Amino acid sequence: MNRSVHCAGPGLWSLLLAAAVSADTAVEQQPGYDAGFKAGYAAALKELTARQHETPSTPTVPAPAALPLAAPPAEGMPDWWNHSSFLYPNRDGWRHHLEANLSATSLGGNDSGHALRIGGKAYSQIGHWTNELSVSIDKRKIEQVSGGLNEKDYRIVQETLRRDLSPNWYVGGGYIWELDEQNLIDSRHTVLAGVGYYWIDRPGLRLDTFVGLGRFRENYMEFVRDYVGINRRDSDILYTYQTLQWQLAPAWSLRQGFRLINDGGRSGRYVLDPVNPRSGRYVAAEYVHRYRYLASLNLDYQLAPKAVLSFGFEKRYDSNPWPDVLRADYTRRLNFTFQY
Repeated sequence: MNRSVHCAGPGLWSLLLAAAVSADTAVEQQPGYDAGFKAGYAAALKELTARQHETPSTPTVPAPAALPLAAPPAEGMPDWWNHSSFLYPNRDGWRHHLEANLSATSLGGNDSGHALRIGGKAYSQIGHWTNELSVSIDKRKIEQVSGGLNEKDYRIVQETLRRDLSPNWYVGGGYIWELDEQNLIDSRHTVLAGVGYYWIDRPGLRLDTFVGLGRFRENYMEFVRDYVGINRRDSDILYTYQTLQWQLAPAWSLRQGFRLINDGGRSGRYVLDPVNPRSGRYVAAEYVHRYRYLASLNLDYQLAPKAVLSFGFEKRYDSNPWPDVLRADYTRRLNFTFQY
């Protein structure tokens, strides 16, 4: 069988080739074929030549997305002054913030009455340095047993400087001047320095603590000089505070603070002179360790981008007050703040 196939092969290919030539001749004789074929062949050849000389193109690769920076403060609540400068980086070189406060206060504890407070704060920041200057004046109307009113003032000026070391750590120091007629203090000067830590610091929530060392000097009013027999007192202090600020809703926020001051030295606990009580003078029965604290809680409502209405409660405690003075005082405050 193989042989018969090989013998028949040349004859079969001859018949197929003759048929193909005959068919091609028949097609070539159709009108327009030659011109169309030549035109198509020339176009294909031109395209092939152009492709051979093309420079290979570089594939298009999408550019990588920029790394996200810290979200800027929301409009109407740009509270960079309450946070680390690492959370809201200062790209302007220098920035500032101003506040003006007006509040009506109800007093309780040693005194019953009301007070009107006016004050202001100024913040400025350069790089990771933040400065705060605050001034506050209380005009107190104290109700007397006789039904009259007695006026007592409380004034405070505070200057603090903070340097953020990292998103969590910072160092700070400051100076505080006070006049407290209620506690018979003509002037109190306090200097301190220490280190702080942000346990939580993100938009809408901040929790931080501060621990520092300092020293204060109290200069007393005439009554203390005459009847207690001391003009002033100095002591080292351990100064600690904790603050919390929480954005509860777009217009509502909560502020809480606790400040504790422990005296390094001891102070006298004074009683009426047992030997000569008619003299009206006081003597030290013993010397004790003294500490003071201030606890506050405030609820803020954002009336407008630059206006805040607050309701707050405050407790002041002194473990070793003057004779016949209660250890705790309470205030309830309605406050209006304008920010710029």
